[in-house]
Amino acid sequence: MLNDKQFVGLDWLRFLAAFVVLLTHVRTSTFLQYSELEAESQNIVTLLFFAVTRLGHEAVIVFFVLSGYLVGGKAIQRIKNNTFAPKSYFIDRFSRIMTPLLPALALTSLVSVIVGESVPIEQVIGNLFSLQGFIVSPPSINGPLWSLSYESWFYILAGSVGIVACGHNSKAFGMLLLTMTMVVFSELDVTYLFCWLLGALAYKNKNPEFSALRFAISICVISVGTIMSQLTSETQSFSFINSGYYLPSNSTCEIILASGIALLIRELCIFDKLSNTNKVGKLGILLASFSYTLYLVHYPLLVLMDHYLFDASGTIDSKSLSEFIIKTTACLIASYALYWLFERNTNSVKKLLQLKQKPLIKA
Repeated sequence: MLNDKQFVGLDWLRFLAAFVVLLTHVRTSTFLQYSELEAESQNIVTLLFFAVTRLGHEAVIVFFVLSGYLVGGKAIQRIKNNTFAPKSYFIDRFSRIMTPLLPALALTSLVSVIVGESVPIEQVIGNLFSLQGFIVSPPSINGPLWSLSYESWFYILAGSVGIVACGHNSKAFGMLLLTMTMVVFSELDVTYLFCWLLGALAYKNKNPEFSALRFAISICVISVGTIMSQLTSETQSFSFINSGYYLPSNSTCEIILASGIALLIRELCIFDKLSNTNKVGKLGILLASFSYTLYLVHYPLLVLMDHYLFDASGTIDSKSLSEFIIKTTACLIASYALYWLFERNTNSVKKLLQLKQKPLIKA
């Protein structure tokens, strides 16, 4: 059995999710809506291209389930074994979130100034403390930051439960954090909390060996959940007449999708064809390493490029497709550069905090 750091399948899944989010936003910034394209550009190939590049929201569900598996699942296991260490847990999560987020917010603010957008200081502070969707909104030029508040409060929830269960004299602090989390989720969408918990449950119930049948079932459930989610969500590219009358709620569809992703993750963790020693495995590890930074910074980078260089096109031709490729490539290169400067040093930041942090919470 591979340890968590060798789950190359999950590395590929994490990068592909970030890449789909990137493609979704590059496409919407490069082309007009499908219904607004010129007649000669409206064909089956373009329709498929638009369908694939509008799965950004579903890709975020992948992040939530992965987070539940890798963070929530481990936390539950340690709580069960009475080995949960609050100090180490919060330092690990804080350094993981903040090391890339601080430069991303700085970049967002800088780009906002360049393109003439207002940058309310309360919005920056609110996003820094993961209060978007509760007190403030994400920056206008970095909408994808909406999901960061969910991730942070998922982590706080797991940490507060761990403190209450294993914290002994610090149970009052754990209850305070738990109460704060409940208040925040009274405003946030609890559907995504269920998605996260499905990932955590997948960690608890690991499969002993890879099953092609279970893998196929997970793909089928993901496909059904994705299609249903697309049909029940608002879209600017397509119009599905009265689809909401014949399908479950969008939240139900997202739970179905998350269930399929959780099933897939369980199989990927024991799929022995992917190794961190072969070329495919090494590439997956490399690409996943900067996927978080890619998610955080790609949108302001696109705003900056569009401000100076590009306009949305109503024609699918060599020029517009070239712009699509250029913007995608530029975002990947710039994100990797920022990863190299900041996110790559997450472990160093964590070690520094561990050295300087006094034990405020008894584990």
